[in-house]
Amino acid sequence: MSLFIYLFVDLDLLHNRNYFVTIGAFNAVGQSTYAFSKPIKIDDTPPTYGIVVELSGDYKLNHSNPERRLSWNCSNTDDCLGLDGECLESITQIQILWEPFKDEDTQITKYEVALGNTPGGTQIKSFYEVDRYQTSELVTNLDLSDVRRVYATVRGYNEAGLSSTAVSNGIFVSRFSAGLQPLRPFTIKDGATFNDLDFQTSLTELSASWDFSGDPCPIRKYEWAIYRIDGVESQPMTDVGDRTSDTNIEIEMKDGETYYTVVRATNALNIPITLRSDGITVKRDPLIPGQVYDGLLVGFDLTYQKETDTISASWSGFGKGAPAKEIVKHTGKSWIIGLS
Repeated sequence: MSLFIYLFVDLDLLHNRNYFVTIGAFNAVGQSTYAFSKPIKIDDTPPTYGIVVELSGDYKLNHSNPERRLSWNCSNTDDCLGLDGECLESITQIQILWEPFKDEDTQITKYEVALGNTPGGTQIKSFYEVDRYQTSELVTNLDLSDVRRVYATVRGYNEAGLSSTAVSNGIFVSRFSAGLQPLRPFTIKDGATFNDLDFQTSLTELSASWDFSGDPCPIRKYEWAIYRIDGVESQPMTDVGDRTSDTNIEIEMKDGETYYTVVRATNALNIPITLRSDGITVKRDPLIPGQVYDGLLVGFDLTYQKETDTISASWSGFGKGAPAKEIVKHTGKSWIIGLS
C-alpha cells in the first residue's frame, strides 16, 4: 500500500468554514475513481481564557480514591474571585482553580499547569498536562520555604492546537503559619525616634513603632496596648488599622517607672501575632554635671604644660552613683591611648 502526501500552500481559507479534499485516481485505460475526505473546519482563533486563583488552605489527596477530587464552584469570574486566597498556609503544596476556557468553534483538548515566583514563570514547577475536564489541580511535593509569592499559570488548547494562557495574581507564602522563622525578626521600638529608646522624660505621652514585614503574608490589622512593668494596664488593646506606629498623649505615668508596649498583628489568614517591647523608663531627674580636668591626674587641673603635640584630659562625677573615671590622651594624630 502506497501513501501519498500533498501539501497545498498559499490558500485563503476562511475561519469557521468546512473544507473537503477530493482525490481522483485514473488508470492506464482511462478508468477513474474518486474519494472524498471528511470535513475539516478552519479555526484560527485561540480559546478564551478565564481567571486563575490559588486557595489559602492545606488540602489532602484522597489516596483511597485518587480520581475523586475536592470540588469548588469556579465556573465564573465572581465565584473564582470569591475563593481567591491572599496567603498560603502550606510550604509543600498549593491548590489552584481556574475558570473553564471556552472556544466557540472547537473543544478544549487539554490544559497545562505551571508554578513560578514571577507572573507566568515556571521556576517552581514546569508546565505539565492535566485532564481536559479539570478546572482544579492540587500541586504537591513543593518546597516553598524560600519563596515569597507563588503565581499559577494555566494554558488551554483547542482542537486546532491553538492555546491561551491565564496567570493568577499570586499568593503570598506565610512562613509564620507554616511554623518557620520570618525572613527578618518582628520588632517593636519604644519612643518616637528611629532607634529604640530606654528612657524618656514625658509623663503624659508614650510612642511606639513596630515592624512585622518579615513575613510575606500581609498584616491586615494592628492593635497595641501599654503596661507598667508590674503588669498594670495603662492602655487597653487599641485598633490602629494598618498603621505601624502610634502615640498615646493622654497616658498617666510615674517618674522612675518602666512601661512596655504589646502589639498584636493579625495577618490576612486572620492569625494573630503578639509581641512586646523591652520597655522604656520615665526619668525626669536631670543629668548631674561632672568635673573636667586638664591633665591625666583625676582631680588635679593643670594650668600649663610643655608638650606641643599632645593634650590630655580627665573627668569624673557625671550622673548619679559612683563617679565615672575616664582618661583620654589626644595627639595631633587624634588617637586614644587610655580609657578606664
